[in-house]
Amino acid sequence: MRVTILALVVTMTGFAFAQEASGIKLGKPQFVAKRVKEVFWAPNGRALAYTTETKDGLAIGVFDVDQDESKTVLTLYKGDKITNVEWLAGSKQALLVIQNDSGMTTLNISILDTVLQASRPLWSRQFDKEDSPSLGVDISPLLDHAIVTIATQKKHESWVLTNGASALVFSRDIAAAKEQGHSFSGWTSSGTATFGSLSGANEIAMTGTLNNAAVTISDIEGSSETVRRTRTFEVMLSLENGTAASTVGGLNLSFRVMRVIMPGESILECVPANGALRNVKFPGYFEAKPPPMLFPYAFPSNQELKLGRSQASANSLWLVPQIVAQPQTVAAEATPSSDVTALVAVPKEGILVSAQADAWWPSPYTRSVAFAWNGALFVRSVSYGSK
Repeated sequence: MRVTILALVVTMTGFAFAQEASGIKLGKPQFVAKRVKEVFWAPNGRALAYTTETKDGLAIGVFDVDQDESKTVLTLYKGDKITNVEWLAGSKQALLVIQNDSGMTTLNISILDTVLQASRPLWSRQFDKEDSPSLGVDISPLLDHAIVTIATQKKHESWVLTNGASALVFSRDIAAAKEQGHSFSGWTSSGTATFGSLSGANEIAMTGTLNNAAVTISDIEGSSETVRRTRTFEVMLSLENGTAASTVGGLNLSFRVMRVIMPGESILECVPANGALRNVKFPGYFEAKPPPMLFPYAFPSNQELKLGRSQASANSLWLVPQIVAQPQTVAAEATPSSDVTALVAVPKEGILVSAQADAWWPSPYTRSVAFAWNGALFVRSVSYGSK
C-alpha cells in the first residue's frame, strides 16, 4: 500500500556542506567571554551585551564585533533583574534598565557603550512597592535619542534621553502637553518625536509587533473603548488615555494609540538636545526600510564524531541558506509495513558555524551568529554578496 501525504521535516541525507554558500560567507570565530548566560544583540549585528558569571556575581559585559573587544562593565547586586536592553539607532550604545524589588522597588537606568567598553549611570529612583512602577521606552529610529515614560499607580512622568545619549532629563514641556490632551504620536522622517492631540480624531492607527509580525489596526471610530478580536489576539483600545493593551495566550502586550497626522499640519516636536517641545510643520512620519530578504536557517544537527576507536556525539550548528522540497518514501509509523510518500524539506547547501554548540543566538537579519561552546561565547560575522 502506498500513501501520499504532505509533511515538513528536515533531513541531513545527501547534504554537502561548505564554508561558503549562495554568496554567504562566515568570518573567523571571535572569542567573547566565559560563563555567558544571556545575549542581547544590537539590530545591526555589530555589537552585543551579555550576562556572565564572575567571582563577584552576575555581571554585564559588552562586545564590539568590529573592534573584536569585550569587557565586563557592570556587576549586578543581589535581587537585580534586567528589564530592558534597548539599542539606540545612532550608535553602538544601549539603554539598560535594571529593577530590584528587595525591600523597596529600585529602577536604575544606564548606558552601555560597546565602543568605549564602559557603562554610564543615567538615572535611579526608589519607589514603594504599592506604587507598582513600570518603565516604557520609545527609541528614535535614526538618532541615539529616546522618550522614556515612568509610570506608577499615581502618575506618569516623561523623560528624554538627549541626543548622543548624553543625559536623561525630565521634560516639563511634555508633562504640560499631556495635561492638555497631547500624546506621543510617532517619529518624524528626521527621527524626532511628535506629540499630538487625540481629541476629535476620526481615525486611530495602532501598530505593534508580535514575534516580528507587524500588527496594524486602523479606522477605529465610536465609543471610548473598542474591542477587536482575531483568532490570535485580543486588543482593547482606550481613546481616553491613548494607550492599548492586548493579551496573546497569557502574554501581555502594550501598544500606542495615535491620531493620524498629515504632512504640513502643525505639531509639537521634541527637541532631542534638551527635551523641550516646539511647534513645527509636520514633515511626515519616518518610514522604515524593509530588512534585507536574507534569512538563512540556523539549526543544530546531532553528529557522531569518531577518532580511532573513540566515538562521541556533537551538537553542531549550521547556517542553511536554501531549503528545497523533495518527495521521499518513508515508513509509516502507524503501519510499518506500508510505504508513505512525503514532501520533505531538504537543505540544499549550508555552512558549518561550529562543530559543537551548546546554545546559539543569531543577530537580527543574521548579520552575525553568537554561540556557546563548553561555557565560552563566540561570535562569527555573516557577510553576503561577492565582497
